[in-house]
Amino acid sequence: MSTGRSHWSNGARSAQFFVVNAVACVPLLVLVLRPSWLGLYATMATFACLFWVEKVKKMTLSAFARSINIALTGRVKASLNLFKETSR
Repeated sequence: MSTGRSHWSNGARSAQFFVVNAVACVPLLVLVLRPSWLGLYATMATFACLFWVEKVKKMTLSAFARSINIALTGRVKASLNLFKETSR
């Protein structure tokens, strides 16, 4: 059975708005509906960050979030079975 990167469900591309991920449409929508300088700066920063993640780092947003999680918490996590600990 095929699993991992070669699995059929991993072949889809993420939704994109021009060259960045479609998540960037959220601040763009806020900017269109309620224009402000702060909204413009937030939209430009979001576009720049998502462009950096997608094109420069060549990662998806979920892979980027996973790498941040691993960097903050480490690869090996201690597991503790609370049911066994409380029954002793």
